[in-house]
Amino acid sequence: IGLQSRMATFLVLNITSYHQYFTASEVPALVTFQAQYVAVVEEAVKQTRGLVHRVSGDRVLASWNTTTRVASHCQNACKAALQIMARFSALEPGEEPQALPRGRSIRSLRPPTAGAAPLTHSHQLHAALCGGEVVCGNMGSSTLQTFTVVGPAVGAAFRLNALNKVLGTRALADAAVRQTAQFTFQFRVVDRVQTRTDCGPAKATSSALVYELQSEFKRNSKLDEEWMYALKNQEQVPQQRPFEDALSCMFGGQFAEASSLFEAYLSANPTD
Repeated sequence: IGLQSRMATFLVLNITSYHQYFTASEVPALVTFQAQYVAVVEEAVKQTRGLVHRVSGDRVLASWNTTTRVASHCQNACKAALQIMARFSALEPGEEPQALPRGRSIRSLRPPTAGAAPLTHSHQLHAALCGGEVVCGNMGSSTLQTFTVVGPAVGAAFRLNALNKVLGTRALADAAVRQTAQFTFQFRVVDRVQTRTDCGPAKATSSALVYELQSEFKRNSKLDEEWMYALKNQEQVPQQRPFEDALSCMFGGQFAEASSLFEAYLSANPTD
């Protein structure tokens, strides 16, 4: 594949407690769990016409619209991320994922060694979605070439994934992904963070909003008509967004009002 410049979307995944699980588990149990995890990721990415670039332990990098042209690459990446998190959370010790890729054989997950804390799947898989222009294609020497993707969005996805642990979120997305997929998926603004630009002789920083990917909108013909009507009249119909309103007050320095709005939001959403 020759070098091409494309707009692409990247997904980075990692399991926060993987290294603790690695040191406290027997090798057969670890190998089996790794096979289950990779099978879930591979199936979701392939179903949405994406590509898994590499798997390094618990860390996975996947992309859309790099090797295969995918017009809805942002939406496909969001869909894959939600599918992976749902299936990962549903995995239990001794359970095998369904519809595994051809040629895979997964044994039952063995429990860890005595005295070791078992891996709890829920709320431990973190995802990050970033979009941007990249250069992709076969790169290397005359004797060794590999498909490579180069661009700021790749590094940004890894840095954004690390913020999940800081912000207490599971799936973060940058403004580019949210802007493209906001009419298909539900996002929530989480915070404003300082981002680093790796381009140029001096690394510059800028402020940017980050969003949490929450769910996919349920679609049917009637709702589509109502949704289009709401879009046409969105300036006339004020939207109630208590969490976003609280953040806006906080960013604007109105801390007392922000505190009361956050408390009201937590009272209505105690599990958030």
